[in-house]
Amino acid sequence: TLAEGRMLAADLATIDLLNETGGFGDIGRLLVQGKAPMAALQMSVLTSDNATAYWQLAERHAFVLDLTHEVANPIGHGLAFTLTRAHSGLKALARVLERWVAHLLGVRVAITPLQKIADPAWRWHVGLDTESMTLLNDLYEERAVDDDRMQRLISLFRLEFTEPAEMRADVAGKPVYLGLATRADGTLRLKPQNLLLNLPLAAAM
Repeated sequence: TLAEGRMLAADLATIDLLNETGGFGDIGRLLVQGKAPMAALQMSVLTSDNATAYWQLAERHAFVLDLTHEVANPIGHGLAFTLTRAHSGLKALARVLERWVAHLLGVRVAITPLQKIADPAWRWHVGLDTESMTLLNDLYEERAVDDDRMQRLISLFRLEFTEPAEMRADVAGKPVYLGLATRADGTLRLKPQNLLLNLPLAAAM
């Protein structure tokens, strides 16, 4: 969901459960059913400061991941400064995907969050969900994309192989662009397995 200019992602099943119980289990469910006044639900944004608590808590899904981009402001002469959002989880998500690819495919990649693709030699892309895959296909084929679909794009990423020889020869050394987008109902269905199926790996891999 978009809250105060921040794109926040939480586990849908956890949100549904908290809405049913107010965070107080079966007693909370009875209170909600009886329309008793309940305090507003609060979930912590996962950061490096509370990461230890994440591993200690039994209900690990009761955290929110901030997927808001850092903001780069140009100041002229080719210079820019970056406003870093302290709670942004995009870089952390990129690190998780890097490790996931290394573990399951045995190849090392570097993944960097992007706000746009400015590459006239764009050759390969993979959507991390169905919505972003369709969107990237349309953009690649230069088909019109309406504003509503563009607004649902959370982030783009640039994936680069550490060893270009591990890629297909026709795209070796070129970046792979990734996308992440919500569905029309605002939910996000991340499918990292798309990387396993669609990365341009050399035939021998």
